[in-house]
Amino acid sequence: MVDAETPSIQHILESAVGHHGAGRLPEAEAGYRQVLDTAPNHPVALHLLGVIAHQVGQNDVAVELISKAVSVHPDYADAHNNLGAALKELGRLDDAMASYRRAIGVNPEYADAHYNLGNTLAGQGKAEEAVGCFQKAVEIKPDHATAHNNLGNVFKELGRLEDAAASFRRATEAKPDYAEAHNNLGNVLVDLGTPDSALDSFNKALAISPEFAEAHSNLGMGNALQNMGRPDNAVASFQKALEISPEYAQAHYNLSNVFKDLGRLDEAISSFQNALAHQPDYPEAHNNLGAAFQALGQLNNAAANYAQAIEIKPDYAEAHNNLGLLQLLRGDFTNGWNNYGWRWKLTDRPLRPRKYDQPIWNGGALSEKTIFVYAEQGSSDTIQFARYLGLLKAQGAQVIFEAPENLRRLLEYGDYTDILIVENQSPPTFDYHASLMDLPRLLNTTLDTIPDRGNFLAPPPGLTDRWGQRIAAGPHQRIGLTWAGNAAQKNDHNRSMDANFLRPLTEIPNLSLYSLQLGRPGEAVGIFGNAVSDLSPLITDFADTAAAMQHLDLIISVDTSVAHLASTLDKPVWALLCFDPDWRWLLERDDSPWYPTMRLFRQTEIGDWAGVITRVGEALREFGP
Repeated sequence: MVDAETPSIQHILESAVGHHGAGRLPEAEAGYRQVLDTAPNHPVALHLLGVIAHQVGQNDVAVELISKAVSVHPDYADAHNNLGAALKELGRLDDAMASYRRAIGVNPEYADAHYNLGNTLAGQGKAEEAVGCFQKAVEIKPDHATAHNNLGNVFKELGRLEDAAASFRRATEAKPDYAEAHNNLGNVLVDLGTPDSALDSFNKALAISPEFAEAHSNLGMGNALQNMGRPDNAVASFQKALEISPEYAQAHYNLSNVFKDLGRLDEAISSFQNALAHQPDYPEAHNNLGAAFQALGQLNNAAANYAQAIEIKPDYAEAHNNLGLLQLLRGDFTNGWNNYGWRWKLTDRPLRPRKYDQPIWNGGALSEKTIFVYAEQGSSDTIQFARYLGLLKAQGAQVIFEAPENLRRLLEYGDYTDILIVENQSPPTFDYHASLMDLPRLLNTTLDTIPDRGNFLAPPPGLTDRWGQRIAAGPHQRIGLTWAGNAAQKNDHNRSMDANFLRPLTEIPNLSLYSLQLGRPGEAVGIFGNAVSDLSPLITDFADTAAAMQHLDLIISVDTSVAHLASTLDKPVWALLCFDPDWRWLLERDDSPWYPTMRLFRQTEIGDWAGVITRVGEALREFGP
């Protein structure tokens, strides 16, 4: 009887497997069940019936059937591997990984089991462990294209970009028509700073799959957001992605960012809102929508979107930082300083909190203690906030201050620092340390308690007299000009102006104009000719700038360190501000609580420097001793 039945079961099983391989699942299922009617514990039929259940989304059934198969046949590697796949779909990740490991234990050369284990580890954020699994998979099966691709993904996550690029290339070599791998290669080449090569990879992805919306989206990123200088192409790529997939929130988001960079803020806002319509829990879109609203002066909308981003993602440092800067801009220093503290956690920030054996100062008593304070950001911030060193000394502290080299000569003659060192110089022994920019929060600064700037900046003895020999005295008002800041500053394209906007000032009688502009050699002469005396070739640091200012009657400057320095020296300063100003200038006022000698001239429309200079010119005609 047994001999007669065995060939029949085998024949039925082979027929069912054939149907299964051809995708005829109902016929395959019927065959496996027929086998099980005769042999209820047949491991292959149990396993493959479980695979069908997994394929149609019935993973509970799949786990039950395949578990029975491996209980009958414990060394059944394929069954252990497929049991892992079903368990993974049910979210039972530890059980899934245990099944993959059992498959590997039975067959150490089982490439797909190593691959599946790698995918599960990667999904749990265990990238380092996943690397080993994917590497084993491709060692066993060098043409395993998806394993190469996924190995590239975990390498990218780990910041190993060269290794990631190599893995994506191997994926495309193993499978030349692998559009996703070409797309991934393009992304990592963008990160490696080779956008032209990235563009080639994106184009290959699109040649393979013209309807690959993600590649169109990333092609736009390669063109515009990665410094290829082709934003119009970027817009077209994102729009193509959205034509293919109108609900593709990432493409809406990317398109929004390009519009924002182009200054097309209304279109940026519309695209961010489209992204959020399709993905309401998209914190990055809420955050960047907030930034676009803020750039347009719609501050309530901006605050609401920053807050929404934080509600979705409570540890979202960029949204906290943006909200903090907006709160400071509105004069809400109490909440603003706290949110501004999130700047230390920004992922794209080159600076990180310093680590010393001594503790960070938390605002406690400082009497007879030594505190080491260090500059954190640009020269403007150092000049503005160095006043806080005096408050520390008033508490009885000895103050060690680390400053940029270009400010050393100014600070060493002031009276707020006991010991001055420069960058990369080791400090003497201290009890506490703090960043200069954290002092306003630690000292509970409000609009009403902004400390006086005091006497902490002074040119070295004799330097002011030497500059007096270079700036001739006379009957005319002597005006210093600065029209551009540090080009590396994120918002410099808004806060700096084309020097040509200042040309009307050269036509005002009874003025002697002097350029204090650094970093743009020859520009003053090229634009103004003899109408402006260029002092920049003689300036070596801020001490020279300060000494020159002592012989000027007024300094007119965009939002840059020159404006801060002049105000600190008690010189009259007219600061020229863009429509969306830095937080320190607050809103709707023409004076500054930080600097009593400063007058603010604000853009009333985005980019309207001409209007600003018209008002400056009118004021200059009335300016006098």
